[in-house]
Amino acid sequence: MFVESSYNSKMFLLENPDLVHTDAYTVFTSALWFYMTPSFKNPSMHDVMTNYWVPNSADGAANIVPGFGATTEIINGDVECRSQNDTDGSANRYVFFSQFLGDFGLHGGDVAGMGCAQYWSGFPHGGAHFSEPQYFVKKWGDAGKCSVVGYETPYNIYVEGDYKRCVCDVWEDGDATCQFEYDGIEQGDED
Repeated sequence: MFVESSYNSKMFLLENPDLVHTDAYTVFTSALWFYMTPSFKNPSMHDVMTNYWVPNSADGAANIVPGFGATTEIINGDVECRSQNDTDGSANRYVFFSQFLGDFGLHGGDVAGMGCAQYWSGFPHGGAHFSEPQYFVKKWGDAGKCSVVGYETPYNIYVEGDYKRCVCDVWEDGDATCQFEYDGIEQGDED
């Protein structure tokens, strides 16, 4: 059984990988994390499904459109959207999803347009998602601070404590007793 207090570092699940499929709490929260959190490469599935992510011309040129196919691109695009045998795994995924909805008396709509076989390259550089800064980096010329940037670094804005880790790692050489100021308020070690 998962004990929440035992989750005391970002290495916990790497050191205990079986929890991701054996512990109900971890199974659910890891799925929720994957659904809600964008990566450097992709917007989040939540952003796609709620129309927060709005494709730009670069996305359009790559045939990326909002909807079920775009979420398949996020989940497993290399396999299901760009397979060697030209099958559309997303359309197959949508058939199962529609059957699941039917079990609840809901209609999932037509399969047409729900695939992603035409997405040959995934979400493009220059696409709408790449305009969203989501990482921290050392803020040069402003001692003790980090800036938000649009390229990938080890410090993600969606990970609690990563701003502090950025400050402490890049300005204090990773000192565990690192103190820093954020919005004028002195912050200690709350991790």
